[in-house]
Amino acid sequence: MLEAPTLGKQVEVLHDCYYISILRRDSIVQKMTTHFITAEIDLKQTPAQLQQSIEQELNKKGEPLRWSIALVDARKQKAVVEAIVTK
Repeated sequence: MLEAPTLGKQVEVLHDCYYISILRRDSIVQKMTTHFITAEIDLKQTPAQLQQSIEQELNKKGEPLRWSIALVDARKQKAVVEAIVTK
């Protein structure tokens, strides 16, 4: 948790990763790396189980900041999830 107000954020892009530094007057308070990932999820479950399955799969790859279902293949009963995670 930050003790003093931040002055701003500095974002540096390298390939598919974003390096975000939260700045304070005299130092970098927190630095995180974000990654864009995709995951394929089985749709043969209830909506509550689906959300839990998505979150479990994303947690294997980092801490999810946001995610969305980008594609549903009804024939194969699969969904493709796109997410931004921090590591």
